[in-house]
Amino acid sequence: RGIFAPKSLKRAKRFFARVRKDLQKRGLDPKTCNSQDLYLAWYRQNKKNLALSMLSTMPVFDGEIVRKDLYKNAYKDEQIPCILGVTKNDLLAPYLERIAKTMMKKGNGKVWLSHFYHPLPGDDKGAWHSADLWYIFGLNQHPWRKFGDADYKLSGELRKRYCEFVKTQSPNPQGYAEWKPNTSKEFY
Repeated sequence: RGIFAPKSLKRAKRFFARVRKDLQKRGLDPKTCNSQDLYLAWYRQNKKNLALSMLSTMPVFDGEIVRKDLYKNAYKDEQIPCILGVTKNDLLAPYLERIAKTMMKKGNGKVWLSHFYHPLPGDDKGAWHSADLWYIFGLNQHPWRKFGDADYKLSGELRKRYCEFVKTQSPNPQGYAEWKPNTSKEFY
């Protein structure tokens, strides 16, 4: 919604044309270069204009997979239960919390807000945007980071909770403490 709605294909193509030029300037082919070179070219363009790069790397209305008519219809019935995840060091936390509160005020559907404060091992950046995905999707199974027992335990619980949510629309599998949905009066 709003600033995070899919963007135009034209905008994305403009931004990635700059990434392609950056690679070509260094004698690299965007289709065959390694992932590190591609990332560095993208990173250099981010440094030039962070706002433009963020808005150009969001989902794009391509007319096939992401269509405007489907996107508009997705928000007509807001009685869809959802989990909104916020990480401790995420710049988007206030925005996501505001979305959760708006959904709760409407009284439609259940909203669980996940506050992920667990720092990833291997650097001092804390719990940054999407750090929780390492745990939710079990990406810590083959890491370059040195995950410990507490990380594996947390990952196991999150995976079970999200799988239960997909199956039952409630993130409360047997054997775990109850995770209550947020309400307009109670914000967990």
